[in-house]
Amino acid sequence: MRSPVKSFHYVATLGSSDIKPGEVSVLADCLSDDPRDAELAGSAPILRFLDDRLVLLPAPGSKSELKWCAFAVGDLVRCFGRPGDRVLVSRDTSDGLAVIVYRNGRLLAAAGALICANTGPGIEMRRPQRPPDDRIQVEVFGQMAIMRSRESAVLGNYDVYVDFIAEFNKYGYPSESLSIAVRDEPTVVNAARRAAVLMTARSDDPLCGERRDGTMIKRRFFIG
Repeated sequence: MRSPVKSFHYVATLGSSDIKPGEVSVLADCLSDDPRDAELAGSAPILRFLDDRLVLLPAPGSKSELKWCAFAVGDLVRCFGRPGDRVLVSRDTSDGLAVIVYRNGRLLAAAGALICANTGPGIEMRRPQRPPDDRIQVEVFGQMAIMRSRESAVLGNYDVYVDFIAEFNKYGYPSESLSIAVRDEPTVVNAARRAAVLMTARSDDPLCGERRDGTMIKRRFFIG
């Protein structure tokens, strides 16, 4: 039986010193006032993006029992992050991860569990009916599509791809994984789609980490 999932909601603005060859490392702020949402990595961790992973490094003195933990999220931020970009990362109570990148005040790209994520004004994603419906309705500035797993659509200036939607989420695993990215940047579109695929298949790349006592976490159900 799975232990309760520890969620998080972090936001950071990239500075020029945060972007290094092969990685991005930035200090984040917790978006939630609920202390339970900071249990995994504290309220002000370092977000480190490298090797297709988001690594959370809790700040010294935080209540987190971890030295670090990592999630497979793809290379959107590492490859395409620029100074001034605003990055949001989150994990919901169904273990759904999301990575969102804004540039110049508009959405550049997002991937993962996005139905309840903040993708910005003019963009809305929702289930058209209650489960076990396996579709998702995506609306982008007045243009709308209803999509199933492995389907894609062009809505306005955005490419939308749905990799996975659960018909019935009995065990608390991620309910959806999809991507949306500006379609005039093909490399960003490809990276966003790849990130959605990685977040669907996380059982093949399990969460790992290290506790403060030096013991390693090799399977994600150890951490919740």
